[in-house]
Amino acid sequence: MKNINRTIKYFCISLLFKLKLLQFKVIYFVIKLLIYLDKFSKTIYFFVHKTQYFSVLYLTEV
Repeated sequence: MKNINRTIKYFCISLLFKLKLLQFKVIYFVIKLLIYLDKFSKTIYFFVHKTQYFSVLYLTEV
């Protein structure tokens, strides 16, 4: 199970890089999905916080 979850995590990270802020709604949906995957959402949020997607982190934490 851990390997599967790790794959999901890295997949979502790569999505954030590829989509950038041009497709904000898709990124928002991805992070909403990460909220559903509660165990890894904090890891993703921290990663996002360290990149140019800080505004996405801010909007989705509310």
